[in-house]
Amino acid sequence: MNGDRNGLLTDAERDRVDRRLRLLEEKPICDGEELALASAVHRSHYSRDTLVMSSLGVSTLALAIAVVVGSLATNDYVALLLIGYLLLAALLGTVTLIAIRQAVTAEIVRVIVVHRLELKRSRARADAARSAAAASRASRRKLSLRALLGLPSRSRLF
Repeated sequence: MNGDRNGLLTDAERDRVDRRLRLLEEKPICDGEELALASAVHRSHYSRDTLVMSSLGVSTLALAIAVVVGSLATNDYVALLLIGYLLLAALLGTVTLIAIRQAVTAEIVRVIVVHRLELKRSRARADAARSAAAASRASRRKLSLRALLGLPSRSRLF
């Protein structure tokens, strides 16, 4: 499944979501509706988080330029301090990207689970409505049959 051409989750993204669903003792993504829903959630969050990633990249680039300029300083401590800041920024950037990926996966799983719960509720409501309608039809049939036979609509025990 190629996510670049058709907008669906890539295989790696889908595997992450399926693993998360299994941790919650849920079935993996099983139909096209859930896949389309998961893909839409992933794309919307990814496009929002692209702004965070780009600002993170620009900040790291600015810090790298500061390291180059600071390394020209005569004081070695300033150069080491700036290199340390650059390494820390790279580490924090990596952690941020991993956290964004985990948050997007968690949101996809939440949306799928909520969607499944809503489907179960709507099926239960539909079943209840069907059984109520069947009971109503049965009582109307019984009343119409009594009327055809000329019997009273309610039997009295007194």
